[in-house]
Amino acid sequence: MSTHVSTIILQQLGGNRFLAMTGAKDLLAMDTAGKVGLRMRLPANLTKGRATHLEVVLTERDDYTLALFKSATLRRERQDLDVREGVYVDNLRAVFTDMTGLDTHL
Repeated sequence: MSTHVSTIILQQLGGNRFLAMTGAKDLLAMDTAGKVGLRMRLPANLTKGRATHLEVVLTERDDYTLALFKSATLRRERQDLDVREGVYVDNLRAVFTDMTGLDTHL
């Protein structure tokens, strides 16, 4: 189920155009500890706060929680920069742009 949910989230963000516009890569379907969603790596030199990752989690209320964070690979620490809860699909792209400073489309 997690790959199905993560595929839908990517399509809702804009699919391959989203990937091309944002430089997102290393997509990971999440299905652990009650979190079902999509995690991706972002180009830190282009994002607000030099964030390295974004996590989009589907909640039980059928909305999303987005978490923008820095991740130090060697120390395995995570520093949350911005977390938005209660994001509905029609606002997903706008919230992503507001959080990261990256446009999802031309």
